[in-house]
Amino acid sequence: MNERDSPIPTSRKLLFTAATIFAAILVIFVVSEVSLRIAHGKIERITGAVEWEVASWKDVSYFWDKYHPLYGWTNLPGYRSDDRVPFKVTINNQGLRATEDYAPSPPDGVERIAVFGDSCTFGEEVDDGETLPAYLERHLDNAEVLNFGVRGYGLGQMALRLEDEGFALNPDQVVFVLLLPSDLSRDATDMFTHPKPVFRVADSELSIENTPVPLASQQPWVMRHCFFAAWLFGRPLEANEAGSLDAHLEVTRAILRRVSAQCEARGVRLTIVTIITGGTVPVGQSTNAVFESADYARRQLNLLDLDVLDLVGYLRKAYIQEGRTLLAPQGHWSGRGNCLAAGEIARHLRMHNPRVSLSRRRPDCAADMESAETRYLLGNARKLQGKLDDAMRYYRTAIRIDAQHVAAHLALGRALSEQGAHAKAVSHFRRAISAAPDNARAHYHLAEVLTTTGPVDEALEHYREAARLQPAWPPPVVRIAWILATHSDPAVRDAEEAVRCADRAVKLAKQPGVEMLDTLAAAYASTGDFEQAVRTARSAIAVAAAESKPVESIRERLRLYKNGEPYRESPPDGVD
Repeated sequence: MNERDSPIPTSRKLLFTAATIFAAILVIFVVSEVSLRIAHGKIERITGAVEWEVASWKDVSYFWDKYHPLYGWTNLPGYRSDDRVPFKVTINNQGLRATEDYAPSPPDGVERIAVFGDSCTFGEEVDDGETLPAYLERHLDNAEVLNFGVRGYGLGQMALRLEDEGFALNPDQVVFVLLLPSDLSRDATDMFTHPKPVFRVADSELSIENTPVPLASQQPWVMRHCFFAAWLFGRPLEANEAGSLDAHLEVTRAILRRVSAQCEARGVRLTIVTIITGGTVPVGQSTNAVFESADYARRQLNLLDLDVLDLVGYLRKAYIQEGRTLLAPQGHWSGRGNCLAAGEIARHLRMHNPRVSLSRRRPDCAADMESAETRYLLGNARKLQGKLDDAMRYYRTAIRIDAQHVAAHLALGRALSEQGAHAKAVSHFRRAISAAPDNARAHYHLAEVLTTTGPVDEALEHYREAARLQPAWPPPVVRIAWILATHSDPAVRDAEEAVRCADRAVKLAKQPGVEMLDTLAAAYASTGDFEQAVRTARSAIAVAAAESKPVESIRERLRLYKNGEPYRESPPDGVD
């Protein structure tokens, strides 16, 4: 074996491999570092961690932010914007967006309202007089509205500022304006635009960590100088996925319980307002993950035993109708958008606070808030919260504005029916049909009430009309089948048609539900086909059990079918 053919020692192979890997990693690191430096220019644009003690205003994009050991940052007291800011910003000596300082207590006869929120409340991209709190004050009489908004805040930071500064100014009413889902997801991270406190729940107890909040200069050296490391480990977190929202909502509930208890102890009213931005609104029939998360979050917040004003549906509708005119260039609400939202908050406060009244000299956007559609949407939001009386007031207002508003008539009719006011419900359903004879749901809901109050012939007539107008919609077909199969009057029953209708409903549905199968079983029994009735009733029971629905009434009917007896309904009270 000559020298050229001798094998390379293993140690040299390992050394060469290690050097190659190291060189590759070094190249990747250098390319990434250079690319990130070119793309971002400043490392704080990645981490948001401004060097509070050394950065000059010209180096910082957020001119009015000031380090705070408890909140992370706050508004810079005494700040006045200059020509570098395209909108006028004035911050008083108390750190509130206002042109003057406030006395420790409000003047006699004046309701002081403290509004907390993020940049949407602060009024990013609009002048001092066009913020949501500024418009809220102009919508109300004898009210003083304090703007505690701070850009980038999460709910937890708002709560801390209320405790530390807000209560000291003796508000009569506190309003938290929550941008969904962002303001909830920010609580779990130690960084959002700047270092901040972290809020967690352990054993049902709320804990606050990362306080005092560190200065950016207290971060590791590598996070202040290496763009690649900052990109990998230092980016602000914004968890918007619906799956992660449940964890954030647990923290949200704990924070709101704490805020509610503190307000109650001081005799201060608390209102939670939920909003979105126009950029979140889906276009046409499409949707997006952020809006789905916002929608999920608002529905969860509506279940809380708190005064919640849900403006998500209202703002979505407004944006769809008016488009970009409601938005500032970077996506915040424009002055007009703030005016509309403030008007809805003013109306809500007037409804729940006897000391609040609407101003006779409301802003120009007030006329737009008088629309029947707006009242109807707000009624829906209140109904979702389980506040039926409030919802009915909104529906009635919508009808006073537009007597032909079909959806408001239907919603009010259904609410009245739930309360047992059947005659009034029938009146609203008939008015809906008069305004829109081809509305299948108007016929269906009228038939539902007539089934209870009689006469059944008219109920069947409207069920049939609903089925004719909307042939692919199963509910009216199911109701026809049930009446024809189970009615106590032999003159009404038609077993063969009942089977045809019930079978049609089952075929229309992708997955037949409990009511459809129960109805089909009753129809089979009415024809004397008890073997099919038993088989179908058992299928209905299986589906009900899988969906955790009550099954006892179906079991009772199943016993009848096993004994060769059909099911017959007793006539409603007062109906022969």
